[in-house]
Amino acid sequence: MTGREIVTTSMLSDGLPGEYWELVQAHSEAAEALETDLNALDTLYELGVEYIYIGTNGDFSGPGLRLDFLTQSDAVKILYNQNGTAVLQILPTDAS
Repeated sequence: MTGREIVTTSMLSDGLPGEYWELVQAHSEAAEALETDLNALDTLYELGVEYIYIGTNGDFSGPGLRLDFLTQSDAVKILYNQNGTAVLQILPTDAS
């Protein structure tokens, strides 16, 4: 819809070229790591991810991302935060 790539492991992997599947896996692993490790922000940014969406209903497969945790980093800017839904921008850091 937006023309932007997304990070998801919920799609079917059959028939995907190996290189693309590896990229999807790298995105997914970094997104999962972000649940407990703010350093994953740098990894996601290096992979080309610029925005994080946190939905009202949370994550179907685990604890999911927490706004209070993510905003402990200077590499995150809140663009939208209302009624349990948030959109964050990952900012470049000096280390990137």
